[in-house]
Amino acid sequence: MKTTRTELSGTSKHIAADDHLLDKLQCHLRCGCCRIENSTVYSHSQAIIGGKRFNPGESLRSGKRCGSVITMVRGGRSVYGLAKNFIRVLCDCPRTVDLVVVTWFPPPVYPDDDVLTVRIDLGGGDVNTIRRVDVIPLFDIQPSRVAVDIDTAHDCMYMMRLEGTDTRIIT
Repeated sequence: MKTTRTELSGTSKHIAADDHLLDKLQCHLRCGCCRIENSTVYSHSQAIIGGKRFNPGESLRSGKRCGSVITMVRGGRSVYGLAKNFIRVLCDCPRTVDLVVVTWFPPPVYPDDDVLTVRIDLGGGDVNTIRRVDVIPLFDIQPSRVAVDIDTAHDCMYMMRLEGTDTRIIT
């Protein structure tokens, strides 16, 4: 029987995070004894989410599944992002926190009023160089692999889940 596990895997390396990232990481160390300054931070080359492999830092290529594209439900709707890094924080107490550094795409729209047709308008930007980053728990990500079709003529991209459907707010 195959289990649907969620964990960091692949090679890991110690990283020195900048102050901005350290502040975001500290928000996820919820026990009172943990301080990011006393913790060790590792970057992992891969994560297994719900039994599916994801690879941080991959560039989007039109028509291909991208191992960096993740999805989750935020505020009652599905959102998509590009995983920049998978992080493990080893706290100075016996605690481990697994996180994802992610750049969120603009909110999806549904041009066919159908959760299977997902369009993300880019607003003239290069999706591979968006700099907005957030840090979220690894376990908040949905285990849905995503293929991407970039439509440069219309300055948008279409997200195609390989399993599951979106959750959207009906307006």
